[in-house]
Amino acid sequence: MPPTYDPVPDVNMPERTSSPPPAFSARLPPEQSSPVPKRQGDYEQLHDPTRGDIEDAEKFPISSTLYPRARFAMVVSYMMLLLSIVFGGAFFFIGILSDKINEPVKQVISNVQNHVGQSLRFNETARDVVSLLFTFVVAIVTETLGFVHGTCLKWTLLKEGRLAFNSNLRLVSHARHSRPNGWLGNTIYMYATAVSYATTPMLVIYRSTASDTYPEFTKVAPIVLGISVLVQCAICIWGLAVTRIPSWNSSPLVAAFVASTRDKYDMDRTVLQNRYGRCMAPIYESKRKPSGELPMSPKTRQISAIFTRAQAVCSVFISYAIFVGLLAWFIIVTVVIRKNGGDGTSKSFDWNFFPNENTPNLTIKSFNSADSSTSATLQTKSSSVLVSIMLATCVQLVITIGSHFAESQVLLCRDEDIWRKATTEDGCDQSYNSLVAPLTNLWSFVLLLLKVSLHWIYGLAVDFNYTTLRMNSPQLLYLTSVWLILTIVTTYLSLRRPRGKLPATYGHLQTLVDIVDEWDWRSNLYWGHKGHFVESNGDVFYHAGTKNVELPPVRVDLLYK
Repeated sequence: MPPTYDPVPDVNMPERTSSPPPAFSARLPPEQSSPVPKRQGDYEQLHDPTRGDIEDAEKFPISSTLYPRARFAMVVSYMMLLLSIVFGGAFFFIGILSDKINEPVKQVISNVQNHVGQSLRFNETARDVVSLLFTFVVAIVTETLGFVHGTCLKWTLLKEGRLAFNSNLRLVSHARHSRPNGWLGNTIYMYATAVSYATTPMLVIYRSTASDTYPEFTKVAPIVLGISVLVQCAICIWGLAVTRIPSWNSSPLVAAFVASTRDKYDMDRTVLQNRYGRCMAPIYESKRKPSGELPMSPKTRQISAIFTRAQAVCSVFISYAIFVGLLAWFIIVTVVIRKNGGDGTSKSFDWNFFPNENTPNLTIKSFNSADSSTSATLQTKSSSVLVSIMLATCVQLVITIGSHFAESQVLLCRDEDIWRKATTEDGCDQSYNSLVAPLTNLWSFVLLLLKVSLHWIYGLAVDFNYTTLRMNSPQLLYLTSVWLILTIVTTYLSLRRPRGKLPATYGHLQTLVDIVDEWDWRSNLYWGHKGHFVESNGDVFYHAGTKNVELPPVRVDLLYK
């Protein structure tokens, strides 16, 4: 078993040295090279073999209360959870009372028409803008609940000793001993999320008569949306009730610190240990050789994420598979429209972004009803909406899973970007705001826009009313194009090689624990050269580590461990 050590830098060594560190072949001055029972140098590595077995609990300090707990993120998450419950309950009752709500709306529109002296015509563009508004609100609700759900899963996996990375596929990864984060709970949560987006385009339908057009709430869609949101809220509340959350901070440094310290409420939890001689080992080398020392020289370019984690390969593969499926869907619909100009198709082609009466489409009649405003009964309309929701959920489920895998890549690279700031002038900010910071990260913001756009454009591509289901060819092309952008982003993030000498971790907790040798939460964290030491056999090695003040840069011609 490799020895452990407690790194203690020489108090006389300045943080920045005017002269470069000695070469690898150099030896210490005679006054420092006398045989002593400990390694010596301007950076001493101390090891006391009398401290007991490596599994001794005293080796691991009790978690300090100084590390960021992110109370603000916790309060905001609880408030958003409460608002989500109100949101889900409101739409549930809107669906229940839709008949009583639609009549006053129709009466108000009629009174306005009488007052202005002309009929009000609500075009399809206005309907699509309303659909975008609903999609954006649903996205905020699902993203907030997803943050709560993912936080519960992360700390549950830590308790089980299965948390390897700071960011995980929360809808695919599952806990073994926690039902809200188990495979069944995650599956239900995933379907509820897909249903939430599937019902959004069907909340409001515009009814046309000979004299006017007016909007109305459908009966089934608001009920299904309310139930799906409440199911997500229930799973989140269940997870909060059975999970102890040490911190709401999403920084990989906080997770690594908690994973490497004892918890007074959970003393039996597996604790990660700083492994001697691996201060320069990136995640790839750390996983390739999980034990023993790894003396290495710094590299100016780090390995890409696709070679560090299997989910990166899955993310790219799934993104391209969905792109091929969407492209095939568009081609099939377009070919049918062009070859069959009869019933259910449109001959005139209008490729505007918003669909209109001239948009090429393939129409599937749900019911043999000549006029939806007079012939369709309440039962017929409700059944039609329910069938459409079921069909839409199948497609939205594919989009949800694909965007979730893409999100995992964004989070993986975001964790790496946070860590790589340790070599900048400002250092790594350890007071990471889990709610605000993702919006300031370029790729997180791009992902949010793409997810909202995908779910919204799907509502434009597949149009629904009480009697027909219409697939618009141009909007299917736009949906495929937006997904192609998401695929390109996922591929780029998976293949991108970070620049700099700082070993890449991608949020891998054990690698972070190996590299970070000093935890100090009072200020930003810096990484760099910390000195050299001599082994008992006379070999000279160098050490790189962290500190709360700026450190000299490491050198590529030196060997670190």
